[in-house]
Amino acid sequence: MKNDIDSTFKRHRSVLKHRSKPGAEPGSIVVHPDLAVHPVKIFVITYNETELVEKVINDIDAIKPFLEKFPLTWVNVSGLGDLEILRKVTSIFKLNTLAMEDVVNMHQRPKVEEYDDIFFAVATEPDIINNELIMQQISIFWGTNFVLTFQEHDSDCYDPLFGRIKHGGRRQRLLRPDYLAYAILDSIIDNFFPMLELYGTQLDNIEESAIDNASTAVIQDIHVFKHDLYTLRHAAWGLREAMASFKELAAVNNSDLRFFVRDCEDHTIQLIDILESYRERTGGLMDIYLSSVNNRTNRIMKVLTIVAATFMPIGVLAGIYGMNFDRSKPWNMPELSWKYGYEYFWCMVTLIAGTMLITFWRKGWFKY
Repeated sequence: MKNDIDSTFKRHRSVLKHRSKPGAEPGSIVVHPDLAVHPVKIFVITYNETELVEKVINDIDAIKPFLEKFPLTWVNVSGLGDLEILRKVTSIFKLNTLAMEDVVNMHQRPKVEEYDDIFFAVATEPDIINNELIMQQISIFWGTNFVLTFQEHDSDCYDPLFGRIKHGGRRQRLLRPDYLAYAILDSIIDNFFPMLELYGTQLDNIEESAIDNASTAVIQDIHVFKHDLYTLRHAAWGLREAMASFKELAAVNNSDLRFFVRDCEDHTIQLIDILESYRERTGGLMDIYLSSVNNRTNRIMKVLTIVAATFMPIGVLAGIYGMNFDRSKPWNMPELSWKYGYEYFWCMVTLIAGTMLITFWRKGWFKY
């Protein structure tokens, strides 16, 4: 239990570490040393109706020819440890420094904002690394002819979308920056559902353990599960609010995109419904655990009671015949001098014990 609490404390401390220092100038882009753990990788995919180019680049200035030639260029920056690259990206795409400050300050709440002719969104993607839930922040910018995404480290949540872009027959809608941004957010939200299936299976296993094997390890599992569930629920609610803001922006711009965003918002509502059902089930896990512990204790006490009740009359007999009376008197336990006194004692003991055990069995006391 202590290790789980320490882990939770470290996660919250990490959130505070990745924020700007108190009193820092608004719009300051400050990279925390922890972000340098993951190397920076810049992936560009740019295309039109008939042509597609995908390339990993080392120099951020190599993006400019793609922006001039193609109607849409998607740039994905994986790794946020290089301050110089972040500043160059800010300059090339003319990004607002307040938004870029949110990119490097991890664990922002999901949102969609508008900065003149450039839009900015923040989303969180769940992932399991070393059996631990990790929420990765993904930041998205889109403008007239580009979509720009930032993520802490590589992930495979974009792979289905890459496949759609490479499929020429499905590329028409994806030529619109706002639609591509929606598709990215939709991929992130869809990535929650397989994660929830895993947690549903884990919840079933914890319930079975709480019933069949109520050990202290079950309490630790419940604690970790409740913390992860809270993290996912917090992210899902934020994504719902973000998609509601996105839908309002699409409606203001008279874009047909609002219908797609509304469908994506419905997915976030489904996520929240599933998480709420998990939370209700998790709330009863401790009751199930305590009930199982009490039942096991009652079974143990039942066995001890049967043993004690069986040996109680035997103990009385042994105590009586263990008393030291003067045997010269005729009424002081004359049966002790009987030839078959010892055998008679054990026959009586066996008869009493057997009678009591048969009585307990008929009453159903031996059934669990």
